Amino acid sequence: LRSGQSQMAAFTIDALIKTTAEAGDSVPQATIVAMIDETRGADAMVANKSVVANVDDLNHPDAKFVLVPDSPSETLARVVMNTFALDQIGENPFIEASDPDEVLRLYKSSPKNSRQVFVLWEPYLSRVLSNSSMHNVIDSSQFRGYIVDCLVAERDFLSKNPELVQTFVECYFQTLYEFRDEANMTRLVAAD
Repeated sequence: LRSGQSQMAAFTIDALIKTTAEAGDSVPQATIVAMIDETRGADAMVANKSVVANVDDLNHPDAKFVLVPDSPSETLARVVMNTFALDQIGENPFIEASDPDEVLRLYKSSPKNSRQVFVLWEPYLSRVLSNSSMHNVIDSSQFRGYIVDCLVAERDFLSKNPELVQTFVECYFQTLYEFRDEANMTRLVAAD
């Protein structure tokens, strides 16, 4: 958005706020034009069940969250840390990965007895959970209003093209409505 290569994008609200603040912009580069989704279980923290049996086991100086920064994964980790008052965690509990594929690579190379928790979303989540020694410690279905996706438009583009942005948003929601039932969604996913 900043470079002008994209005029619209999807962000989680928290990532949009964090990215804007880190950029030091006095005026945000993007304006939210639509709320598009709230995660309900598609994001989760997974760990070796013999080491991290539950959320309380995360409250340890050796606990590390392997995740993609500025993503729903980071949001989930921060919500869990705050909600469950995980005050024994080290100063920097994050192992940052460039993308979910790197999180998977780090998972595959992690020691079996480590307190590393892999924070992922589907379909990557299912890949880790196919290992019977791994389990879902906690997921986004247990929190409401935290991981919310929004559609944003670059501020200057929006001010110069409000009708185009409105048309795009209308088309997005009309398409979503048309594919709301399972049969049509299955057909769309298969075609993709």
